[in-house]
Amino acid sequence: MLAVDFSELTAAERKVWEAFSTGALVDLRELEAGQREVRGAVVAALALGARPDRELGAIPALNVAGARVTGQLQLGFASVEHPLMLQDCDFDQAPDLYWARLDFLRFVGCRMPGLRASHVQVARHLQLSSSVFTGEVRMSGAKIAGGLLLDQVELHGPDKALVAERLEVGGDLVMQGAKVTGGLRFFKSTIGGNLSLDDLTVAGEGGLALGADSVTVAGAVFCRRARITGELSLRHARTGGAVTLSASELSNPGGVAMRADRADLEGGLWLGVPSQGGSFRAQGQIRLVSAHVGRGLTLAGATLENPGGYALLASAAVIDGGLDAMGLHTTGGVNLSDSTISGLIRLDGAHLSHPGGEALKATRLTANSALHCAGGFRADGLVWLSGSTIGGVLTFHDAILSAPGQTALRTRRLRVPELVLRWREAPQGLVDLRFAQVEVLRDDPVTWPAEIRLDGMTYESVEPILDAPRRLRLLERDHDGYRPQPYEQLAAVCRRLGNDDDARTVLLARQRKRMAGRAFAVRLWGLLQEVTVGYGYRPMRAAIWLVLALSIGSFEFSRHPPTPVGAVKASSFEPIAYTADVLLPLIDLGQEKSFEPQEVNRWLTYTLVAVGWILVTTVAAGVARSVRRD
Repeated sequence: MLAVDFSELTAAERKVWEAFSTGALVDLRELEAGQREVRGAVVAALALGARPDRELGAIPALNVAGARVTGQLQLGFASVEHPLMLQDCDFDQAPDLYWARLDFLRFVGCRMPGLRASHVQVARHLQLSSSVFTGEVRMSGAKIAGGLLLDQVELHGPDKALVAERLEVGGDLVMQGAKVTGGLRFFKSTIGGNLSLDDLTVAGEGGLALGADSVTVAGAVFCRRARITGELSLRHARTGGAVTLSASELSNPGGVAMRADRADLEGGLWLGVPSQGGSFRAQGQIRLVSAHVGRGLTLAGATLENPGGYALLASAAVIDGGLDAMGLHTTGGVNLSDSTISGLIRLDGAHLSHPGGEALKATRLTANSALHCAGGFRADGLVWLSGSTIGGVLTFHDAILSAPGQTALRTRRLRVPELVLRWREAPQGLVDLRFAQVEVLRDDPVTWPAEIRLDGMTYESVEPILDAPRRLRLLERDHDGYRPQPYEQLAAVCRRLGNDDDARTVLLARQRKRMAGRAFAVRLWGLLQEVTVGYGYRPMRAAIWLVLALSIGSFEFSRHPPTPVGAVKASSFEPIAYTADVLLPLIDLGQEKSFEPQEVNRWLTYTLVAVGWILVTTVAAGVARSVRRD
């Protein structure tokens, strides 16, 4: 610190000197530029007790407005017991407060080329409101018992405008309306109140715009209507209140717009306004990997843009509450894989666009409530829900899925009590429901997909209740061709609903499909079973064939009675009994042994014997199959 000759004070310095003992305001703003100069050494000398006298009942303080502070204000390592209050002052050098201990510091509306305040300790507030800094402000390790007020401040740094790592603030940190060129750094800082960043503008030139990794905020984080160019990073951050970015714009195209991996946001994360169509917009990825979000995540009405990648990457996240993404628009996919969400997930009216990729990836998701992809929900790309467990209804009512030539929906091994597949229009692309476990399936034949995979899917009931032929049309669209399980599943549901005839119709269709791909001999044997007994599922056919054979045989044998054998009397011949004896191999009525057919009916007899054996064999095979399946 430079020595000061107090006998050579300028007029402005003399005013400041004389007013110090009472803390009265010295306003120099109306004076000419040359008359407003106050040396930084004079300010430092007063702050350090150069004038020990004080008036009774007054509190000494440096209270100056409109001064031009020349030379450096050096208070490094100093202990200052009096408030320092400067307003609308110009500094030609950056003040030095390194390791200083201050009572109260206020630079309001001041202009300076930077500020060196690392490890400064302030017993009350530190206020820099509306000030302009054309160089770097360093506050790393600073400890402020009250609040840090940076509202309406302008920070311009060549690389980092404000470095405040390991900062400790007992009250609020306020940067409302601040304009920043360069980066902000709050790594590992602790804030005892709220962090207010409303209307903040940061031009980080595409790099790290606002770094708040491992920051701890006891209250809420308000960042509404902010404009941030570059990355906003909250990795490992902990907040007691909500983090709100409603109506803000984050821009880091091709990079990460917001990174909150492993953050613990107890009060929730608001990136939109529920039911009001919030205008939050992000160019670049929003990352919440392994994050914990309490009280829900809100993306209602938000716009997320990350073409060719995931616009929202929230894999392995834990959300205690719901996910409100009504009206969300994304260019890029949404990834919720391995996440746990305790509340309702609402994607009603959302439009997720990632053609050729995954519009919604929520594999192995655990959702304790429902998942709504309804009300005009649209996905351009794959909706992938394989391995997930949904506690409530999963609905695609009035949804549009578009993935031409690819898979539009994949739900392998999904577990859900109710699945609603009543799309606005038939999905463009394959629908893969293999091995999904559903209790109630609700669909609409009008919007059945052109291609589907159903193997292994189970369900307890289905709505609407349609006759078997109409339900079979869906099974015939299976991309993998014939698979027995979908038929058996549908038959079981029909039987459970009391529609045994429909169940037999379904099983008959299954057997036909099964035989279609077999060898010729097997198909021939199958044809015989089909014609005679419908593979055991149409037993009345055997009775019809039996009556027909009995009628033909009885008619012919009555016209050309067979010849008695031995001492048998011709009058004992009965055409019907004889035909039945010839036709049924397991019945002996004594007629066949007692009469020999005439030559004209010999081939008819052989035919009846063959028909009898075919009927018995096919009936036995069909009944055995039917009993085994039942």
